[in-house]
Amino acid sequence: MIAVTRLVVTAPITHVTVLEDRAVVSRRVTAAQLDVRGASDDDATQVRLLIEGVSPILVDKSLRVSSGATRLRVLDVRCRRALAPWRSGAPAPSGGATAEGSDEASKATKAVAAAQHQLELARAAAALARDHLAAHAKLRRAELASLAAAAARGLPCADAAEPLAAADAEARALGERIVDADELVGERERALSDAAQLETLAQQRKGKDVATLEIDCLMTPLGPGEASAADAATLTIEYLVPAAAWRPVHRAQLVGSTVSWELGACVWQRTGEDWTDVDLSLSAERPSLGVEPPELSDDELEVRPRPATVQVQAREQEIERAGGGSDPSAAAPTVMGIDDGGLGLVLRPATRATIAADGRPHRVTLSSFQSDAEVELLAIPLRSPLCHVRTRFTNHGKSPLLAGPVDLVRRAGVVGRGETGFLAAGERATLGFGSEPEVRVHRELREEQDEGSILSGSVTRTVRVIIRVSNLGSSARQVLVQDRVPVSELEQVVVTVSAPEAFRLERERRPGEAPLAQITERTIDEHGLVTWVVPLAPRGRAAVALEYRIKSPRGFAGL
Repeated sequence: MIAVTRLVVTAPITHVTVLEDRAVVSRRVTAAQLDVRGASDDDATQVRLLIEGVSPILVDKSLRVSSGATRLRVLDVRCRRALAPWRSGAPAPSGGATAEGSDEASKATKAVAAAQHQLELARAAAALARDHLAAHAKLRRAELASLAAAAARGLPCADAAEPLAAADAEARALGERIVDADELVGERERALSDAAQLETLAQQRKGKDVATLEIDCLMTPLGPGEASAADAATLTIEYLVPAAAWRPVHRAQLVGSTVSWELGACVWQRTGEDWTDVDLSLSAERPSLGVEPPELSDDELEVRPRPATVQVQAREQEIERAGGGSDPSAAAPTVMGIDDGGLGLVLRPATRATIAADGRPHRVTLSSFQSDAEVELLAIPLRSPLCHVRTRFTNHGKSPLLAGPVDLVRRAGVVGRGETGFLAAGERATLGFGSEPEVRVHRELREEQDEGSILSGSVTRTVRVIIRVSNLGSSARQVLVQDRVPVSELEQVVVTVSAPEAFRLERERRPGEAPLAQITERTIDEHGLVTWVVPLAPRGRAAVALEYRIKSPRGFAGL
């Protein structure tokens, strides 16, 4: 008959692989805890290992135990859950992670009670000081009334000055005492609020349930010439837990013409177990149970008469670009295999990480690189009155940059938060670093409409755009100014852009007004984007002008 030995062991978490909405946790039991030497007898020994403090929300069907020893065979593994002792009223265990959670919650509750007691004492002291001040004011009013009555009867009051001065000094002391008491009450209230938050966090951390892993193992006797220490009987336990996630975050710093990029990740987990000093892996895989095809419905077509008025829709079309292109000096990247779940990237931090089970974001650094950047000032007054700092750089990192938020940092500190898309290794990208406060941009729009004659049957709308740029700084700058001209998709609607010299601002200059330099050199692309390169002297001003006409038939509406 095989004897069963119960053995409580500690299996620290050594490795965690975090997916998009779950995590795979690995624990390890060393050979020193398994009492290997006790199995060197002639009979085999069955050992039931108990691992306390595991996550109660682990997925049972994902439990997997592997042995690193030929003479240690795993028979069964299961997870037993029970109501926590601090929830059921039973005495808390004397050791293990559950006891630590109970002790932490008990300490937090005691801290809240102590803070509440201190707050009550402070409020009582403040109320007592106010009572003393009210009583003192009542006595002083009575004393002043008696002095007034004595003066009315003509009695001498030469010795009344000293008591009145002492009463004033006592009133000032009581007022200072009330101020100090109110400040103490405020401090005690803040301390109570902090203690209550810590108690809530401790209650959430300790949870409602406790879980214990039970692993039945069979240790066979040693063979001839085998040493007990030579066979490392190490157990590795893996299981899946929900309530864990990670998302990529980035940090970009612009110093001069160099962009320093730091790729990081924010990890959240509320699994009920802390990941302390673990080897962390972040996977972009998307495990799924399968997909279903979309439901199709009938599309009914109807015939209706053509309206007398043609409705034309003017819309803002976003220009889609595939990317900034690759660096010509960089080698061609290796083509990755196609996977339905994405690229299947697995990212690992350079150091071990600690992630507490508090549901808060914990940031870890994955990689970093530096790249020379093309820095330019860009003004799009049609969208914003600010002049923005735009950079173009190359991803010199070894791995692609995943889409996510970017913390933008300049010399003065954080200037804002941007966003980046997927950026392959060696690909060029464009990123803004906030606005330039020393450059001001003003856009003026003028519109005229000519109904035309009855015979022509057309309507012409003339649009004039004036953009003035000012440099308030002491250094020369060059600003890229962009505006937009409508692009027609109908043959009946014609958009004509006037020549750069057709609209001159000097004709509108008032007498005595300083002349304003007008930049006429421009470029227009197929999307209707008009671009000027405006040089600005220190504390200088310049302007650009744009004129175009939209000609459409009289029966067209919506323009």
